[in-house]
Amino acid sequence: MSLKIVLSIAALASSSSIAAFGASDRPVGVHWAGYPIGNYTSDQGVTLGLLGRRFDYGDSGVKPFKSVTTFQASHATHGSTVIQLEFEETGVTEHDLRFTSALTAQRNENQRYYGLGDQTLRNTTLERQNFYYYEQELLTFENAVRKKIESLGWDIQLGIAPTLNRSRSLTTAQSGPTLFQNEYGSSRKTSYYTTTHLRFIRDRRDSEFVPSRGSIASAALSHSPRFLGQLPAWSRIDLDYRRYDSFIDGRKLWLATQARMTSSSNDAPLVEKARLGSLGTLRGLPLNRYLSNDSLSLRSELRSIWYHDSFFDLPLKLGTGVFIDTGKIASSVSQLTSSSFHSGYGCSLFGSYFTDDFVGSTNIAFSEGATALYLILGFSY
Repeated sequence: MSLKIVLSIAALASSSSIAAFGASDRPVGVHWAGYPIGNYTSDQGVTLGLLGRRFDYGDSGVKPFKSVTTFQASHATHGSTVIQLEFEETGVTEHDLRFTSALTAQRNENQRYYGLGDQTLRNTTLERQNFYYYEQELLTFENAVRKKIESLGWDIQLGIAPTLNRSRSLTTAQSGPTLFQNEYGSSRKTSYYTTTHLRFIRDRRDSEFVPSRGSIASAALSHSPRFLGQLPAWSRIDLDYRRYDSFIDGRKLWLATQARMTSSSNDAPLVEKARLGSLGTLRGLPLNRYLSNDSLSLRSELRSIWYHDSFFDLPLKLGTGVFIDTGKIASSVSQLTSSSFHSGYGCSLFGSYFTDDFVGSTNIAFSEGATALYLILGFSY
């Protein structure tokens, strides 16, 4: 039986546990929950999978939880196969630390590479012949501790993540050598590096899953020293600010905006560089359409939940939105001002059932020379 069939059966079988978990108001002890993953995007095709969780709230009902163990497996027909095991525990030591450990394995035979910079070319005929694709395998083991600084209202997170990265050009390109092969050769590239993280987070949203008021800000500094791997030392900075302004109470109408900036050094591996073109950066562009050292993006969406009801005694909500995404990318921060603007626009339909965090959404986006469709079932983003 194929991996896709196995994952789809497991995903459908898990849906019954969502209702059982959502019905518990003040859980204590151990609880299990399963969430199906069923997505479709124009770039990666159909993704099927399962996300299962084991919550331990302790005898007294610790909030948000005492510990949670998460297993995720998914497969995309034209994208990645991902297997992840994650463990998170709160209240560690007398300093009330939050500890997370995650092991992630990923394989993608359809990783996209259009070249570096904001003026790269895209030929749809060559794209159909696999000219812009290469194969990539990643194995990452990330460990982090997080501490809330009450006096500042910020969380501080420290982490370390050893990573094994393997990549090679595809040999099935009908057009001959691929772009990746032309620039990096045909042999398999294997590298090992270790990334250290320092992250600051300030969360003032009214909801973690479907926020309509407040804001969340984060700043992350990543550094990979030479002595902890095989690559030259490299660094990366990520700045992210999201704001939610409500115009009509009850989530009838609100504006969600996001400003994001990423800056990486020249020696950062391709997978760590800044990019434009995805559901989380600039909707409408092909996946990873632009890749370079520095990027700046602004996303804004006007949203409204206009339908509230119950179905089989469980809450059902439906809403719509219209959005505009813009961004720039360049090889240095100073060149961002003179680089070209890229943009996308479109509309969305979203809804939740069982619990607020189980969300389905449809986004259709238009951009320069491309149209993208995203059908997402699972957690809100």
